[in-house]
Amino acid sequence: MNLPDAIALARIGKPVSMRCPAHNGKSPTSLSVKSVEGKILVHCFAGCTLEAVLGTAGLTYKDLFADRPSQVYQPPTCDKAEKRAKWPRFETPCHNDLSTIAKRRKLYLDAVELAASRGLLKVATHHGYRCWIIADRTGLAAQARRLDGELFPVGDGTKALTLPGSIGRHVIGLAEAKNFPCIMLCEGGPDLLAAHHFIWAEERERDTAAVSLLGASNSIDDQSLPAFEGKHVCIFAHADEAGRTAAKNWAYALKPYLASVTAFDFTDLRRADGTPVNDLNDLTQLHPEDSANLNFKFLLNLCPDPCL
Repeated sequence: MNLPDAIALARIGKPVSMRCPAHNGKSPTSLSVKSVEGKILVHCFAGCTLEAVLGTAGLTYKDLFADRPSQVYQPPTCDKAEKRAKWPRFETPCHNDLSTIAKRRKLYLDAVELAASRGLLKVATHHGYRCWIIADRTGLAAQARRLDGELFPVGDGTKALTLPGSIGRHVIGLAEAKNFPCIMLCEGGPDLLAAHHFIWAEERERDTAAVSLLGASNSIDDQSLPAFEGKHVCIFAHADEAGRTAAKNWAYALKPYLASVTAFDFTDLRRADGTPVNDLNDLTQLHPEDSANLNFKFLLNLCPDPCL
């Protein structure tokens, strides 16, 4: 059996075990080809990379995805519109709001202003508290945090509230990123703002956009994947098990559509106070010794500048 035939069988629900074409092993079952939730998974038990296995048959990642939708952004469908209609009225943040957010998140004020100018940062009164809101023009997902930095008195206290009716699989900012060749894919609201911190600091406003999923458990909606077609994407998931799993899942779903995809690794990086860097927001407070080892223009390595 050859690999294209095995993929065709897996696509109709018939998993295949076969000899891996990428190495000279003797086992007739060293390669597994199966379909999981509509995606074709190819795994060599001897450790061959997916690229190596596909390359022996002249295939690419795109061959694992049949009948891909056209390159038009399609927001995920849902039946939660009634709940979203009850959201608080979003407002454009004033200078004092932006200054407060920048100070509490330890970000450049210009960067926070950039996020607001792109329509990704709003303010509102939610549960009686003034909040900063991460949302986009589609109105399909939003998350609130208190401007005073305190917890919401919900349960034992929570720092963020996802607004009712939000679609977890919606990538906030994806519609706004349409005309940008490079995308920073983040996890959560604070990292979405932190992404703009680095975009502004490295003068990448013209070519780099930031988008976010509201949690590591959220997958990217299949209808949204074509909007990433041909782009350079760097994933900034949190430095925990959930974040690492999310980065792998997001990269796997995106690979057939992208010009390139990388994932940033926060391992062994420290904040200025010596505590570990766990996310992109922490990276804005990088320890001076680690900063010397990390190229300040790190976005240039992760998301190539198309103008260079």
